[in-house]
Amino acid sequence: MVSFARRGDRLYFTTTLDRVKGRSLARDPRCGITILNPHEPWSFVNVEGEVVIHRDNPVELRRLIVDLVDHPDYPWSRDEIEPMVVAPRRAIFELVPHRTSGVVFPPQ
Repeated sequence: MVSFARRGDRLYFTTTLDRVKGRSLARDPRCGITILNPHEPWSFVNVEGEVVIHRDNPVELRRLIVDLVDHPDYPWSRDEIEPMVVAPRRAIFELVPHRTSGVVFPPQ
C-alpha cells in the first residue's frame, strides 16, 4: 500500500532508496498502481508505466505528498507525514503512465 499524489497525468509517491520498493524500482522502473475507491468498493483504476526517480527529494514534489493530509479520507496527520518525507535516503517517485484501465462507478 502506498499513498500517492496526482499532478496532471502523473502520480507521485515516496519511499526510501534502501527499501525493497525503492531498490526494485531503481533496478527496473516499470511500475503499476491500483487505486481503490473507499466509497465504492467495486471501483478501481490501474495505472501502469515507468517511474522517474527524484533522488534529490525536491521540495515542490514533497509538498504534493504532505498536502494529502488535507483530504478527508487520508488517515495520517501532517505532524506524522512531514518528518517522514524529509528522512535521509528518501526519494520521490514520479509514475509516467503508459496505460490505464479500470472500472469507475459514479457516486450515488
